[in-house]
Amino acid sequence: MSATPVILVTGPPGSGKSTLLRALAAQGPGVVIDGADETTASFSGCICCTIRTDLQDTLADLARKRRAGLIPDFDRVLIEGRADPASVIQTLIVDVDLSRQFRLARVVVLVDDATDAAARKRIALADTLVLTGNAHDEAMLRRLNPTAQMYHRASVDPALLIEHGTDDVAPDWQEDGDAEGDVRAFTLSPETPFPRGGAELFLETLAKLRGPDLLRFKGLLAIDGEEAPLFVSGVHHVFAHPRRLARWPSNDRRSRLMFTTQGVERDSVEALLTPFLDQRLFAKR
Repeated sequence: MSATPVILVTGPPGSGKSTLLRALAAQGPGVVIDGADETTASFSGCICCTIRTDLQDTLADLARKRRAGLIPDFDRVLIEGRADPASVIQTLIVDVDLSRQFRLARVVVLVDDATDAAARKRIALADTLVLTGNAHDEAMLRRLNPTAQMYHRASVDPALLIEHGTDDVAPDWQEDGDAEGDVRAFTLSPETPFPRGGAELFLETLAKLRGPDLLRFKGLLAIDGEEAPLFVSGVHHVFAHPRRLARWPSNDRRSRLMFTTQGVERDSVEALLTPFLDQRLFAKR
């Protein structure tokens, strides 16, 4: 069985998270998890239970009950996040057993303001931005997150958010924008593939040296001699195990890496990356 997609919906109080979750839940059989201290899981409105535990235990319990036939099957998990979305992302990465059963498909952030640090971090971590008002500086949002899909709340089609996750398709790899405060968002697309062993060592080095300032990282890695790319992702120093995709999403078979950092410049990450692309350093002797 393939891993069940997880969609995280987060934003400030009163931004419409619950309304959007109800619209997403109406798209098909799924589980809705409330991100409050008391977690409520509801199965398409037909079964409800209250689980007083953290997200990691809740997901493990859902998987166990589904295998045992104690609950109806479900196609996706929808989480209403009320805290830093990084904690939810890390939960799905750090537990290896859990990551085999659930995969983070999308982080949806509702935006009504971007003036405080918490809001700006949420925006930087998003795969999808849903704007809840009309007075948004969209150019500023693009500087915070140049690759996120962006919709206005009045016109967003919930089916678009359910259809696929951002790890299954090529993101909008846009040109780098100007920095927004201390947040830097940029992409790297090296022309040469990683040698065998180079990608793993690069990810390990990146996490160790840049982890504290790495808000989010995701991308597709081309590996020398491999037909399909590796999908990689991480938050701060916590990286998911690379996952082999079935095929490239387009004819462009270069590695495509998206970084959102706090005070780390593109040039320094590019300099860190370059040695790990050198075939001579990883040639078998």
